[in-house]
Amino acid sequence: MDIAWAQARYRVDEGEMSPATRMIVDRVLARTPDHPGMLELLAVDALQRRDFGEAAGYLSRALRQSMPDSRRAALAEILALARSHLPKDAMATDADDPAIGVSISLAAGFQASPDAPVFVIARDPDAPRPPLAVRRLTVADLPARIELTDADAMMPGRSLSGLDAVELVARVSLGGSPSARTGDLESEVEAASPGGEPVTLRIEHRVP
Repeated sequence: MDIAWAQARYRVDEGEMSPATRMIVDRVLARTPDHPGMLELLAVDALQRRDFGEAAGYLSRALRQSMPDSRRAALAEILALARSHLPKDAMATDADDPAIGVSISLAAGFQASPDAPVFVIARDPDAPRPPLAVRRLTVADLPARIELTDADAMMPGRSLSGLDAVELVARVSLGGSPSARTGDLESEVEAASPGGEPVTLRIEHRVP
């Protein structure tokens, strides 16, 4: 309901992201951090404001999700258009953003549906909510190695590269939400530095 409502409100507001619409979008992303429809909506809004860097970030996140090939091709074309408006030095900076290498595995003895979502979450130790960045995988993807970058940032203006250290945790969400709930499977919280040594997250205990 929230998704359709946000899209409808955006059209009614003639392509402007009103505070009410943004509140709905944020609510959806809090439940599903990489929801393609909401990321596309934010990208369109950024393009209309001619903030091509922000639009490219949202589109990059959206393209990492599952979608029909025709939709993927359309978004890739829009992403290329957005990047074509970025200065060359800005594009180089994006490519050189310090990444955090993360290896994620599920300990032996723990079982979950292959389709169960796995959230890899980066938090600011001094302001853990909302998360800085979130990447969504599934249990079927494990073990996996990923790189978190500023392209995974949840909110504009809150980037991984702006901090010397972050907290990382991996969680198998049995209810589908990135927020921890009783019964979810979780790793220990590990410290990491953007551009620093890779981190290993082993999902090996159950949330009480």
